[in-house]
Amino acid sequence: AIFLSNGQLWGILSLWYPKDISETVRSEASVLVQLATAAIDRSLLIRHLEDKTKRMLLAERAGKVGIWDWDLKTSRVIWSEQMEALNLMAPGSFDGTYEGWRHLVVPEDLVQVEKHLEECFREKVQDYYHTYRVKLSDGQIHWMESFGAIYYDESNTPVRMVGTCHDITKHKELLARSEEDRKRLELVIDAVRLGFWDWHIPSGQVEFGGSWASMLGYSPKEIAPNVRAWEELVHPDDLARVFQVLNKHLAGETSIYECEHRLKKRDGSWLWVLDRGRVVERDAENRPIRALGIHTDVSEHRAVQEALKLAAKR
Repeated sequence: AIFLSNGQLWGILSLWYPKDISETVRSEASVLVQLATAAIDRSLLIRHLEDKTKRMLLAERAGKVGIWDWDLKTSRVIWSEQMEALNLMAPGSFDGTYEGWRHLVVPEDLVQVEKHLEECFREKVQDYYHTYRVKLSDGQIHWMESFGAIYYDESNTPVRMVGTCHDITKHKELLARSEEDRKRLELVIDAVRLGFWDWHIPSGQVEFGGSWASMLGYSPKEIAPNVRAWEELVHPDDLARVFQVLNKHLAGETSIYECEHRLKKRDGSWLWVLDRGRVVERDAENRPIRALGIHTDVSEHRAVQEALKLAAKR
């Protein structure tokens, strides 16, 4: 019987020999079985490694992730074909040197990358991460994100880095557009004096923005970022009504939360606001997770309404 190194029965090797075989021949037969076992083990291992390599290459191409291997002692760098493709290079055209990679990186980013590498080596960090820009052969600038592992020898000297790299240019462009949209929205909110809030309901944390604090006479830093800060500013006579309306919306009974109420200003006076918002995220059990909203100063509108009521009574 031939058992592999993992204990699995692979098969049976039959040898025919005379009944009066010598001990030497028996030993040779035993060695033959051992050699056959080793050969099968090696063949299966090679097949396993080949399959694993094929799967890794397929995953690399599908995910458009490049792989790099940097020998820190010799400065030699090995790139996968996908790594070359990310940098618009033909297969095998990368010169295999650290300098070859340096020439691709935008100079101001290169300073930061090498500074980060020095810090990693000095602090004996094992995991590496950085983003940087490269100038491709067509003149375009692309953003790259690199993850890696740093290996050290017995004296804690870094000797090798292995990692992956992928192009995050589209992601960076989306972030830039989102930031531009956010700035434009902030300008609009400031222009019309709107206050906005972003409430993480399970934790009670709230981000207050726009004119939320300033219309009450506070600076943004003076308002604690939690729902209790808002509750403490609501007029006592309005609080029960506000929570009745709010709880109905949180329970999913209304499509939007909308309520006029008073908030206490820094000088002790009361400001009428129209508070509007809605739940934008719920969990699998329909419990509210996040709500967004705005509030508007409607004090003048309320004053006009009160004046009209008084005039109507006369």
